[in-house]
Amino acid sequence: MSTQSNPPYGPLAEPEEEPLIPFLKDAPELEACQYCDFHQSPGFTFCASCGSRRKELQTDDIQIRETYRNSLTSLALYGVYMIILVVLMYNTDESFKSQRWLSYGDALITIGFVLSVKGLWRIIAPASIDFKALFSIMAITLVSPFLASSMIDWITSSINADVYDYIFWDAPEPLSFTLILIAVFPAIFEELTFRGFVYHHMQKISSPKAALWVSAILFAMVHFSLISLFWLIPFGLLLGYYRQKHNTLFYGIVGHFMHNAGVVLAQYYGWY
Repeated sequence: MSTQSNPPYGPLAEPEEEPLIPFLKDAPELEACQYCDFHQSPGFTFCASCGSRRKELQTDDIQIRETYRNSLTSLALYGVYMIILVVLMYNTDESFKSQRWLSYGDALITIGFVLSVKGLWRIIAPASIDFKALFSIMAITLVSPFLASSMIDWITSSINADVYDYIFWDAPEPLSFTLILIAVFPAIFEELTFRGFVYHHMQKISSPKAALWVSAILFAMVHFSLISLFWLIPFGLLLGYYRQKHNTLFYGIVGHFMHNAGVVLAQYYGWY
């Protein structure tokens, strides 16, 4: 009577299955080309047989090109508008009535540009307020008007230039109307323009860092004051930083208003 014993290295193993030949269509690891049906490694970029680019990637490429082209077109249109606005400003007197109508017109056109960007209005206000961010921007813009006013006063006195007067003394209520045109309107519509519209499109065609810098430089340039560039560019970077970090225009609007209102009040009451 014979007995069967296990092999010295353990029980008999089941025979291994025949490995799949890599180019067989039923190999589970492979993926077919949408154009020539050639099967190859999944996630390929170009087909090894016909050389065609993966169809999903072609669709992404088309969307990227369209987004890039649309953003360039939008920025170019805004550039044309800014040229027209500059021409109007230089051919319009600085009376309260003239500047009021320019501000009204600019506000309406700015709203049109903002509405051309789908969903941009959603970042005007945050879902919840970050009080640390709010208090920090308020603290900075309580001080910044005096720093900016002192810097401009020092520069203008050094080069014997005329000091710009922000107050519309010809308005029925000079302080109230100046605050509206110099503090309220710019705080809302300049933030919608530069930290909203311009930043959005610059981010589409470049990077967040480039969008931050370009929006700040353009913001400074449209004030048409070489003297003010010394503080407008840092101020634009500050507002852009809050927009970039918190993905909302709210803190920039608050800070912009407080800074401009501080400049107006300081000049009106002679605090500097």
